[in-house]
Amino acid sequence: MPLLKSVSLMRGSLNSFSSTLNSFRDASYERFINSIQTVDASSREAFDVSLIVSLLAALVVVVSGLIISSLVTKNILNVVDSLEEMARGEGDLTKRLIASGNDEIGRLVDAFNTFVAKLQGIVQSISCSAGQLTSADRFY
Repeated sequence: MPLLKSVSLMRGSLNSFSSTLNSFRDASYERFINSIQTVDASSREAFDVSLIVSLLAALVVVVSGLIISSLVTKNILNVVDSLEEMARGEGDLTKRLIASGNDEIGRLVDAFNTFVAKLQGIVQSISCSAGQLTSADRFY
């Protein structure tokens, strides 16, 4: 009989331990699932924020590119218009292009104006020399 009583006590302890172990397992599983859900929600939030930031950065880059390209295009078109006007003229070497800035286009305009000024000096010198030759020819 003491053996049956011991077995019965052991069975009760085993059932109690099994119930406690099941409760621990269920609580651990619940904490694990909650942790996974929290991490999942955080990663989705981080993804959403990074997507918004990326889209805003792309928008800034596109708008900046459009603004810069329109400014460059405008400067180039102004230079082209000035050159076409000079080409349609009577070869007036006193006209100069209008420099619009200190960028590459502005430097190009400055270099062209310097070239035209030198060319004007050369043409004036040739014209003066031709005039002197004509005068000298009439003198003799």
